[in-house]
Amino acid sequence: MANRRMFSLDIVDSDAFLDMPSSAQNLYFHIGMRSDDDGFCANPNKIIKIVSGSTDDLKLLLAKKFLLECNNGVVVVKHWWMHNTKRKDTYKPSNYLLDNPELKIDEKKAYTFNDKGLPLTSRQLSVNEPVTQDKISKDKLSKDNIRINRNRDSKDSSVIDGIHTNLKSKDSSLNDDNDLF
Repeated sequence: MANRRMFSLDIVDSDAFLDMPSSAQNLYFHIGMRSDDDGFCANPNKIIKIVSGSTDDLKLLLAKKFLLECNNGVVVVKHWWMHNTKRKDTYKPSNYLLDNPELKIDEKKAYTFNDKGLPLTSRQLSVNEPVTQDKISKDKLSKDNIRINRNRDSKDSSVIDGIHTNLKSKDSSLNDDNDLF
């Protein structure tokens, strides 16, 4: 499970979310923070106790479909893939994916129990390719290249100085009688 999670303002700024009491909103955020990489939370009752919430808050989140109840008391954050994306190299599949074959992902990247969504075995929607990092090669760091680049930079600066010199000479050719500015 990752230490960082994101929440989409499209969901948490909605009237449906903001109409809930702050205790239910708080529970939603804490369940989201403690969910696995697929949005499943196996211990919502433990989180209720941690945040001093009530089971009514959980029932409200389930009734408003911000959370979906799966087998054995496990809940899943419905809009998980709208909130979060995971890189393939850091993604750890949930233990609960295979336990819930009726759960699908719809075209809006939200979990659903109807037949219109894609099966959970299709991870293309949710997991990105690993991010590559640009690295400076040893060739670019060689002493010869650094000297060549410094010489090139000094030539460019002299050209720039020459342009400034020419501009200054043109400015000095203006008469004091011609007040252009």
